[in-house]
Amino acid sequence: MSNLVAKRVSNYELFFDLVFVLAVSNLTGLLHGELTSKSFFTFIAANLVIMSIWIFETFYMNSFGERDLRDILTITALMFAVGNLSFHISTDYRAHALPFAFLVTISYGIIALQYVLRGRASSFTHEIKHAIRFMGSLTLIFALSCVAILSKFWFFNELSLLFFVAPIFLPLVSHRNYDQARIINFPHFLERLQLITIITFGETVVAILKTYQDNILIGGIFFFGMASLFFLYISQTFLNINHDQRVRVTLLSYVHNALLIGLNLFTVGIEAISNSHHRELGATFIIIGIAIFYLALMATSTYNQERYRLTLVGSLIYALWISLVSLTLYILREQFLPFIIFFLIAMVMSAWLFIYERQRRLKN
Repeated sequence: MSNLVAKRVSNYELFFDLVFVLAVSNLTGLLHGELTSKSFFTFIAANLVIMSIWIFETFYMNSFGERDLRDILTITALMFAVGNLSFHISTDYRAHALPFAFLVTISYGIIALQYVLRGRASSFTHEIKHAIRFMGSLTLIFALSCVAILSKFWFFNELSLLFFVAPIFLPLVSHRNYDQARIINFPHFLERLQLITIITFGETVVAILKTYQDNILIGGIFFFGMASLFFLYISQTFLNINHDQRVRVTLLSYVHNALLIGLNLFTVGIEAISNSHHRELGATFIIIGIAIFYLALMATSTYNQERYRLTLVGSLIYALWISLVSLTLYILREQFLPFIIFFLIAMVMSAWLFIYERQRRLKN
């Protein structure tokens, strides 16, 4: 054991997360109404853009943040930038291109500034210098994109979003230049991921209660099915994962990105299935969302305590269960009542199987 001391999550980080309530609401709003390939692509890309900013800020606060006046002022400014950025997530690319690019630039610029201020206050370590070069380069590149849009050199379209998604994948290369495991406080980083996931679950709760306020039975089915998903998530990330370890967290952040996208799709599906005209589409979103959620959750088992790690056979059984549930739900997608009843049974059974397997391993 490394006897790792967990870094406390500050109130300012919790305050920062509040703006993502607005962001999640605007993201799910992209898929309301008529679904097009453009709106679906924008939804996925915008999720990654917003979460990329959140993850880079979390990396800073985790490794170098001191919760002093420098951090308080910059994280508040970043919160304001991200909040305004969420209003420019739209399929009307031409109208929102410049403010979107500008606010992305400002967001990365604030994070770069945090590293500069921290280096001046303490010391410019190798890791801080690397982060300044990395975040500074992103800020400059996005600033140039603003110039290109303003000068009408770049005509913004849906494929342009890939340019703003790219930063989330760059750590696969750039972070090899230093020992990420040495500077990352794993329990703090995991807790931050848990908190942003809980916020996203909060949007699901609101969607269920608001959509089915006049039908408590249907609302109850979706609510307790969702609660089973939440139980599985917290049990896996709180009970099974080894919090006392020094490891790279790149995979953990990526699978949480996928998990949050799945949860958002699930939320949109629950809202859409209430409308008889969009019932099949809503069911499809629910199926895809659940499948992504379960697969991403399974991927976090890489960080589990040794006794709870999935074996190859266990992984295959897990994948088979996800496939059977998804296939059955797909077959029932046009039959509303059988669909939601099986949904609840499958979610509750998943939770029960988790409890059974965990208890079995605990005794061995």
